[in-house]
Amino acid sequence: MKAINKLILFTILLLTFSCGRRYQEEDLTEKTLTKEDSIRLRNEKIEESLRTTNQIVIKKELEKIKSYIERNSWKVKEKDGIFIEIISKINEKKLQNDEIISLSYECFTLKGEKLYDSEKDGKLNIRLGKDSECPLGLQKALLHLYHNCKARIIIPSSLAYGLSGDGKRIPPSTTLIYEVEID
Repeated sequence: MKAINKLILFTILLLTFSCGRRYQEEDLTEKTLTKEDSIRLRNEKIEESLRTTNQIVIKKELEKIKSYIERNSWKVKEKDGIFIEIISKINEKKLQNDEIISLSYECFTLKGEKLYDSEKDGKLNIRLGKDSECPLGLQKALLHLYHNCKARIIIPSSLAYGLSGDGKRIPPSTTLIYEVEID
């Protein structure tokens, strides 16, 4: 993650130096270009550079996830950008949107650092599709699971807590692994 953060920081610094100069009339290449057009073009270049950087970061994170899956011989299926492995299920009754479930879980990073554990932190009671406390990726993953099942879920940072983390234990840009058991 440190390399990704350095890449983002380098890109932002590069953009600041290359595009952050104050507008000056002599910067214009054409006399018909207005100040507003010049600013708009500069902002478009910044946005394009950030999109490119984001694509690079997302690609590197995806490579790390796939490498982790391969190293651990998980048999996952990718659904909605999330990786899910059903370990066991007792019945075929799928979870439904707007349903309230009770969830035992452990949450880890790709490096194996345990972030949350329902034994210490308490079970999650989640209203599927409506719980803003639960990361979007976990919400999406749960809708692919069943009552009375155990599963592993890998959620890319963009579908977890993104660039900000959760403000508590989850650092910024962290891929999350959940091991869940649904009652």
